[in-house]
Amino acid sequence: MTLMKLQRINYLELDLIVLATSYTRYNYSLVNDDEYDKRSFELAKLIKDNPSEFKKSKGYEIFKSFDPSTSLGLDSSDSKICNIVEHLIESDKNK
Repeated sequence: MTLMKLQRINYLELDLIVLATSYTRYNYSLVNDDEYDKRSFELAKLIKDNPSEFKKSKGYEIFKSFDPSTSLGLDSSDSKICNIVEHLIESDKNK
């Protein structure tokens, strides 16, 4: 069960970085505010309830002062993240 929680934390960290980057750098929302909040608060609960797993997460340094009520500081200029975001935006526009 511990590995599953770490995987979920890693997933949500990446998900929120992608969503924040889409919103702040590309001015495009991939999900509505309610869905973003749902994911954000799920991650906050996982972090609170599983601190040892969280410390092993890929995004620990970025999320150690995470505030689930804002995406401030989560956007990325990393080319891999931006490529993912661009692909998702293009796919979303072509629905």
